[in-house]
Amino acid sequence: MDLRFIRGNSAAPRGHAIIIVRSDGQARSAMATYCIVLPIQFSIGRYIPPILASQFPLEGLRDMGAGPSVMPVPPMMEDVDDADSLIALAELRDDDVVEIGGLGADVEQQRMELAARASAEYHEMYERYAKANKPVPRSSSAPPSSTSAQDVPPPVIEGRPANPLDSLLAEPTPGSEQEQLSQVATLIGTLRYAQEGHDTRLVEETLRSLRRATAPLAEKYHADDLIAAAQQPGERNHRLTELYLQRAFRLVAEDYAAIPPLEQQIRDLSAHE
Repeated sequence: MDLRFIRGNSAAPRGHAIIIVRSDGQARSAMATYCIVLPIQFSIGRYIPPILASQFPLEGLRDMGAGPSVMPVPPMMEDVDDADSLIALAELRDDDVVEIGGLGADVEQQRMELAARASAEYHEMYERYAKANKPVPRSSSAPPSSTSAQDVPPPVIEGRPANPLDSLLAEPTPGSEQEQLSQVATLIGTLRYAQEGHDTRLVEETLRSLRRATAPLAEKYHADDLIAAAQQPGERNHRLTELYLQRAFRLVAEDYAAIPPLEQQIRDLSAHE
């Protein structure tokens, strides 16, 4: 993918960038997203009630690895009416502005994939720069450094870093059944993301992680049925997957009164196969 810096420096990315795709033949209208390289590790699943976890299709960000990770916000390219105003806003905010070039006519169908791929490449540029210019912690008693920006050595571009999505597929960690189900829900979100982006490799890796994550769960959670539904495309199977997840969360919460209606909806959907 061809990333062109309209504002900022590809050799020294700031870690936050507006990513733009211009419409053919139109200078002002465009699609855009905002890319953020996160400097702090966190688990987004901690902030979402378990019963709602299955509603967030991009919650593959639950485990963010040992270093900074990246997220596009929004997770797909959105229409903007005035690209020039967006670039002017970047001046005020001191954001990088990156334009994606070399795209074909099917850009409309690739909105989510473009946001993910462009963010991943921007993240790689930032990682190379950060590794080559890692700051040294300074004690409170140490005198301020006199090093100026001109003294900073240029970044060393070495081997290609690991894909930031790899951290989403880390070995599942043991925990309570509720924590395990939250992990399953985030992996379901990653699976949908991979399916929509036609990323076969990520689909296969996510399914392997799903099977490992569901292995400790009791049979009453119907993990095999959940995974089988999650693998299939279409709104019906997406809805069936959500129902299985909701049923599992209700079970772990011991909300038994809510389970029969969910099971009836599952039977109704399954009957229309």
